[in-house]
Amino acid sequence: MADYRYLFTPLKLGPIVLKNRIVCAAHGNQVADPVTFMVTDRAKSYYEERARGGAAAIILVSSSVDETADYFPATNFALWTDDIIPGLKELVDICHANDCKFLVQPSHPGVHNDCHVQVDEVPRAPSQIPAVEYPNLVPKELTKKEIVEIQDKFARAAGRCVAAGVDGIELMCGHEKLTWAFLAPLSNKRTDEYGGSLENRFRFMGEMLEKVRRETGDDFPIGLRLNITELENGGMTLEEGIQIAKMFEATGKLDWLGCVMATYRSMPFELSPFCANLEPGWGGEFSRNIKAEIKKMPVSVSGKITDPGLAENMIAEGACDYVYLARTLIADPHFPRKAMQGKEDDIAPCIACNQGCVARCFAGARGTTNGIRCTVNPAAGEELRWGSWLFSNTGTRKKILVVGAGPAGLQCALTASQRGHEVTIYDQQDELGGQARLIKKLPGHTAPQTFLDYLAGQLQKLNVPIHLGQDINGENIKSLIDRQAPDLVALATGSRPARDGRGGLTGVPIPGWEQAHVCTYEDILLNTGSVGQNVLIVDELADRVSPGIAELLAESGKNVTVVTRWASFSPNLHWWLDEPFTIGKLDMLGVQIHPDTWVKEITPTGATCFNMFSFREFELAADTVVLTTMKYSQTDLYALFDKEGIECHLIGDAKAPRWIWNATHDGFKLAWEA
Repeated sequence: MADYRYLFTPLKLGPIVLKNRIVCAAHGNQVADPVTFMVTDRAKSYYEERARGGAAAIILVSSSVDETADYFPATNFALWTDDIIPGLKELVDICHANDCKFLVQPSHPGVHNDCHVQVDEVPRAPSQIPAVEYPNLVPKELTKKEIVEIQDKFARAAGRCVAAGVDGIELMCGHEKLTWAFLAPLSNKRTDEYGGSLENRFRFMGEMLEKVRRETGDDFPIGLRLNITELENGGMTLEEGIQIAKMFEATGKLDWLGCVMATYRSMPFELSPFCANLEPGWGGEFSRNIKAEIKKMPVSVSGKITDPGLAENMIAEGACDYVYLARTLIADPHFPRKAMQGKEDDIAPCIACNQGCVARCFAGARGTTNGIRCTVNPAAGEELRWGSWLFSNTGTRKKILVVGAGPAGLQCALTASQRGHEVTIYDQQDELGGQARLIKKLPGHTAPQTFLDYLAGQLQKLNVPIHLGQDINGENIKSLIDRQAPDLVALATGSRPARDGRGGLTGVPIPGWEQAHVCTYEDILLNTGSVGQNVLIVDELADRVSPGIAELLAESGKNVTVVTRWASFSPNLHWWLDEPFTIGKLDMLGVQIHPDTWVKEITPTGATCFNMFSFREFELAADTVVLTTMKYSQTDLYALFDKEGIECHLIGDAKAPRWIWNATHDGFKLAWEA
């Protein structure tokens, strides 16, 4: 067991004491009611699981104090009304029952106001500078009267938190919310006493803190989540962040300081995807400068802290006093408990894919995404449905045969075994991983391997037999059934890429696909053929595969051109926050991208392409054409098992090709219901 001298020692945050140094940071999750903004049973179950897991404190997702300003893009809680008090009390009781503190984060979205729902409202801000994500929604510049009204709303929201019995509040002053917008020169262009000099720009927060303190009293715990740098051209620097932090400390009205490092413009750093390859705990290099200057308040930081040993070292080396964990506790709510028990190998690793958390909560309109999910934790966001990770055994023990050792099959096998079923795995390949074993070959895409390693390690601990290199077919299926005598078969045989270029746009093969110089992304990753100097990638999947192939080939010296029917190359990269890292690399490597373009015909020397809107045709030369269009489910074995009278279920890509988090959810669901 690791020696945690700091991570599991108590820490005072003003008048309250944390039992350890791990805090579940406020994070978007869409567990509030999407219409009333009240606390739901789903919200209670979500936060209860993280409290049970051993976090010292939970901070409720940043929530608006203003009934006219709901937070874009997530559905959060209504701190503007007394109706929220009973629900907050329930969350307090849930956390306290698990020896966990419960804090609330009052906020105001400012330019991020969800005007798509409140159509008769407008965003409001210090100045008429729009949000980066909606430049067409220019905000109304706040009058002095409106400034006072919003400050008063913060004070009343704090009073509601006191009435609910919460353990403290953490005011949001970061991520381009209204409070930060007053401080930041990029968004505050005012010429009155609330703009110009730093002292003037600080005035909004200084006055608001005075009002909040009058409402709560001097002995109520209040902290601040503060942008200490903006990580963007023209944005607030760390030196300015230090100055602002010292100004907040000088007010004497705060008990702790939580450091964050990004606004919406630079959010891919704060919620960095795995392809960013940022050093784990990278935020500590910023927070240690703040901690060196701040003498009276404990300092926290976030930023890719996925290992308890790393968190321990960051505290020991003076980067922070405690750590904020968000995605880490989405992936494994029991991270603190497992670390404290010396079971670090049992912690499900966040792989920073950003598919189930960031993308689902930030893409799409309110309520349509049904909230947070997680690739490595299929129960995340569905705790009310599935219950705790601390499983109770199944009532009826079954013999389950899992065919396919990709994410869907491995997750199914693990969950079924944890619930007490007898599980055996067969796979045709000589290596675990399915499609994930290919994805890890792409530049910067090694993170999924940590999840595969975790699954394999857990299955080994449970003594689940894994038979690799085993081809199941019509000739040997009866003998396999006789040996295994399964009550149920989970068919996780995955998918194969469409060699003919068929996809959703036309529904028919691309003419010329049969030629020898045409291949699929799978051929590239398996090195099954030669690749010419000039490569044309035809992309429709809009995921990480085509950009990864383009980077891989360009780095090897190939001249790479991409045609995609989308308006941008792999638009999902935007929601997964890969875009600035991946597209930036491709630009530096000289990759040529043709958006809104498709292929009319593949020719012996390249392809005849056309713009999808003008229908203008043009030729692109290529020695090799790589097709990344649709995938076909591999379901041949289903009929064979069905013919033998065996209950058989398709999961993962065998059911329908989708994302990796869909695959793990399929496997989990089948195992839970078996």
